[in-house]
Amino acid sequence: MRSATAKIQVPGAGARLAALLRGTTQELPYSRFGMFSRYRQKLELRVCGFEGGLDYFRGEFLDGARFAFEHLATDVLPRERERCEDTSRAESDTFEVDDIVDAALKRTFREGYKALREDGLDLRWDLEDISNVSLAGHSLVFGARRHPRSPPRDNLVRSAHGLNILVSQPEERPSRSADLTSSASVARGATLRVDTTLVARQTVTIFRINSGEIVAASFDEEAKHCLRLEADFEEQGQWTADELNKMAMYDLFKHRPVFNEEQGWLISDLNDCLDGNCIAKSLPTSLSR
Repeated sequence: MRSATAKIQVPGAGARLAALLRGTTQELPYSRFGMFSRYRQKLELRVCGFEGGLDYFRGEFLDGARFAFEHLATDVLPRERERCEDTSRAESDTFEVDDIVDAALKRTFREGYKALREDGLDLRWDLEDISNVSLAGHSLVFGARRHPRSPPRDNLVRSAHGLNILVSQPEERPSRSADLTSSASVARGATLRVDTTLVARQTVTIFRINSGEIVAASFDEEAKHCLRLEADFEEQGQWTADELNKMAMYDLFKHRPVFNEEQGWLISDLNDCLDGNCIAKSLPTSLSR
C-alpha cells in the first residue's frame, strides 16, 4: 500500500530524484524469454567463471545485492547530499572514493539534491526493511568494458535472441557467431550486467531546510526497486586478428576473460533512471547480424 501527501509542486531534478527513490512499477524485459533462454543464461554464467551458475545468483549474489541497495540508501545518498552542502569544494572533488557506484548514478543523486536546495528543500529516504530480493535476469556485452572504454571503431552486433550484445572489429570477425562472441571477449574482455528486484518498506520525505516542515511525503509498504549490478571481465592477453581467427573453440574458452576481483561489482543503475546505463550504447550500431 502506498500513501502520499504533498503541499507544493517540487520542480525539476528534485522531483525526479524523489520519484526515483519511491520505486518503479515497470517490468524488466527478461520475463518474455522462455525455457531456452533460461538454459542459455545458466550456460553463459558458467562460461563467465561462476561455477554455481544461476544457483550462485539466486543465493550469495542476492545477499550482495541487498547490501548494495542498503549502501545506496545509508551511505551514497547522504554523501552526495553532503557534497551539495559544502560549496567550498569543486564539483569534481569527492569526500571519499566509492568505486562500487557508477559516477553517473552518483551525479543523478547530487543534481537532485542541488535542485532541492535551490528551493530551500531537502530530501530524506528512510529504508525500513527489505522483504524480498530476487534475480530478474542478466545480459552480456562481449568485447567491451567500461574501463578501459572500447575503441570507437568497434561495431555493435546484437544476437538473434536479444539478450546478448557484443562488439567486434571487422578484421576479427569469424564466420560463426559463436566464434564471434568468444573472439571479441578474448580480445577485449566483457561486461556482465545483472538485474535484481527488491521489495522494501520505506518513506521518502521532502521538507523545508529552515523549518523542517514536511511539504511532500510518500510511504509504501511494498515499494519495488530494480537494481542493476555490473561485473568487469578482463582479457588475459593480447592477440593479433590472425591469431584470433586461428583459435579453436577450446582455445577461445581457455583464454576467456576473467572476473576483475579488484574492481568487484559495480552499481550501475537504479530503477532504470539511466536507461540501463549500458556501455554498448556509446558504440556505433552500423552492423547487424
